[in-house]
Amino acid sequence: MAKISSDNPLIGASGKIGNLVTYTLNGEQIIRKSPSRPRKFKASTLQQQHFNTFAAQHDFAKNIKKDIIDPIWSLEPMPVGLNPYNYFIKCNRNAFGKSYHIEFPELMVLSLGKLLPVEELSFSLHENSVQLSWNNTNLNNYANADDKLHLVLLIDKQCILFIDNDTTRADGKFEFDVSKLTGSVVEGFIYWSTAKYLMYSPSVYFKVTRP
Repeated sequence: MAKISSDNPLIGASGKIGNLVTYTLNGEQIIRKSPSRPRKFKASTLQQQHFNTFAAQHDFAKNIKKDIIDPIWSLEPMPVGLNPYNYFIKCNRNAFGKSYHIEFPELMVLSLGKLLPVEELSFSLHENSVQLSWNNTNLNNYANADDKLHLVLLIDKQCILFIDNDTTRADGKFEFDVSKLTGSVVEGFIYWSTAKYLMYSPSVYFKVTRP
């Protein structure tokens, strides 16, 4: 900002002249540079893909925060500077592709913990239901007969559907109906918790193709 002297050719002028603005303040004529307008930002294709992935990660995380992130991830020690929500997103970056959904669900870490998963886990399709079976011989301090099964279905690469049941590790099998699901692929995750939800196992991804 500058004051105009008596021999300045702009004396008496008022308003915008080029990139300058002149006006009168307290009886003196003032001149200053016109504020520049910020140029509109246009994201590149790579930047837009990054924005889409970032938004997809947070949409997915927000949908399961109450049922999975808060009760499971909060039980584990977090790296310095991260809370359970941010740590979940960091651990699952590789599961999201360039579009607005989970592109690599086999890389998804839905649950984590020290509880042991079951052995010899298998999935098979029986008409309109999927049957899970497993071996329950590995019982110790990190695996109990009354551990609870948790099953989560991945719908359209975005939505999560929780299957409530009372199945335990000792049952050795579980069957659920898929007649109302559309598409040829049934995919999701299973994990285990202790009876009082004090410890969880890492999640296991599964995929069954219907004829």
